[in-house]
Amino acid sequence: MPGKGNYESISDGAPLVRLVRLPADDFDSGLVPSLYGKVLRWGPGWWIRHPGANGSAETLAIAAQLRAVEADPGSGLR
Repeated sequence: MPGKGNYESISDGAPLVRLVRLPADDFDSGLVPSLYGKVLRWGPGWWIRHPGANGSAETLAIAAQLRAVEADPGSGLR
């Protein structure tokens, strides 16, 4: 909830998939978070720090710009 520092839980009865387990050499490599799982794990800005291989060129460029501004906040003003 904005300004309150907490969450409001709304359940529609259809569970969201947090991650998918794929065959892999080790457990961590086989765990693939869904979009919902990524947001739970890294927050809503996860795509900025973890750009996906399937992202559009525009999305990847925006994420790179936002990472640059995050690294040097003054760079956004130049």
